[in-house]
Amino acid sequence: MQGSAPPLFRQGLPATIRFIGFALAAIALAWLDTRQHWLQPLRSSAVSVLLPMEEAVSSPGDWWRKWVSEVHQAEGLREENRRLQTLLASMALVAQRDAELDQENQHLRALMQISPRKSWVSRAAQITSERRDYYVRRLTINKGLSHGVEPGHAVMDAQGLIGQVTRSYQRSAEVTAMTDPSMAVPVVNQRNGQRAVLFGSGHGGVMELKFTASSAEMQVGDVLLTSGIDGVFPPGVMTGLVHQIDRNPGSPFPRVLVKPAGGIDRSRIVLIVGPEAGPAPISEDDKQADKDKRSDGEKAREKTAEKGKERLKEKTR
Repeated sequence: MQGSAPPLFRQGLPATIRFIGFALAAIALAWLDTRQHWLQPLRSSAVSVLLPMEEAVSSPGDWWRKWVSEVHQAEGLREENRRLQTLLASMALVAQRDAELDQENQHLRALMQISPRKSWVSRAAQITSERRDYYVRRLTINKGLSHGVEPGHAVMDAQGLIGQVTRSYQRSAEVTAMTDPSMAVPVVNQRNGQRAVLFGSGHGGVMELKFTASSAEMQVGDVLLTSGIDGVFPPGVMTGLVHQIDRNPGSPFPRVLVKPAGGIDRSRIVLIVGPEAGPAPISEDDKQADKDKRSDGEKAREKTAEKGKERLKEKTR
């Protein structure tokens, strides 16, 4: 009795044995839960009890993050609104100036008795496929004859000219890219107004400005626009940038390479631009029918005049 601890302070099992026992119990429970799912009801009850507490604890943080996000979003929207208002004001000024210039242009054309410029219409389309090899560049769009897309219409994106519609089907069309060797576009140098013809090279994604005199003032970086003198491409569309000029003393024409401005390899949505359809031409049958109608009308008027003369003679008798 003297060597043992008092009953009040008597110690239990050693800590090592307790740890081993708890570990074995945990392993057994885990095994039973994995095999027999014994603890699934207990787990479901615990989750049901603890879920409201978890939501209550996390709610202030969620509210704070949501409030901060809304504040940042509102500030971004205000900044975007200010930017759009500034842009709208500038665009309104540009539109007003364009209207004034258009009115002045019409007045000058009327004074000079010049026929009005051709009107152009546009419609959006989507590139659905592309045929590419070393020389040929063909694109397919999802608009065709049923949408008013016809061969010869120009194809462009926000950056500039892409190509031209060469074949049109009922609900699709084939577009030949500018870099195709069969393409030729009349252009004008934006800097000095010099006109030239831009040809597709068929390789390297570049075009070539041919038949330009060596004395011509052409510089790297010059912007080339469609001249519109062919009546196929609308004037003023950005076509490309002069990329390289190789002057050969033995040749009267320098080799001028141009990078296309349009996103031939990047754009997905394009704009189809073509001349506005005028009144349909009168066929020969319609002309003959119109002549017949007019002759019938003249005959009827002659008969009416003769009857009137006869009545007048009878009254005078």
